[in-house]
Amino acid sequence: MRHKYPYIILLFIVLISVYLVLFSNKANVLQNNPPQVSPTPSNVSSYTASFLIFINGIQQPFNSPTYFSLSPDIYIEGKNPAIIHVEKGNVVWSDFFSTLPMGISETCLTLSSRTFCNEDDDLVTSTSGKLVFILNGKENPKALNTPINPGDKLLITYGNLTSQQLQSQYNLIPEMVTSESAQLELEE
Repeated sequence: MRHKYPYIILLFIVLISVYLVLFSNKANVLQNNPPQVSPTPSNVSSYTASFLIFINGIQQPFNSPTYFSLSPDIYIEGKNPAIIHVEKGNVVWSDFFSTLPMGISETCLTLSSRTFCNEDDDLVTSTSGKLVFILNGKENPKALNTPINPGDKLLITYGNLTSQQLQSQYNLIPEMVTSESAQLELEE
């Protein structure tokens, strides 16, 4: 029994030594190479993006108070309802649209009790057309699940439109100071 105590003490000293070596080395590594933090939306306190929605070539108005400041985290205001104010990071476009009195998915858009769906969707309405998402100048059917970044521009449009009509609608989205102009790149 007496011979066990020296081994226990020795084991304890070895464990403490290993612990100190591991953690003091880690602290030195962090001091020499501090972690790089890039300015992503998760650590930016507040920023803006912009959007527009068109149905059969007609811009949809969001200038009613029923759309304003519905969430403290992401909202639009009356002076320019095309500008989205984002107050927290890691927000995707569907988070924003879920705060508004409307419905939207990758294939359907519901505004004012009218639903517009892609022709191949089960909820096809009397009008025919296609729901198109253009994010920063590029068609992106998954835009709703994409994080909103500072200066992003999103066009959501429904109808049978040519590339030139899509470009014209996209050009109407307000340009943000933090965003460079993106040219529409559509596949013909």
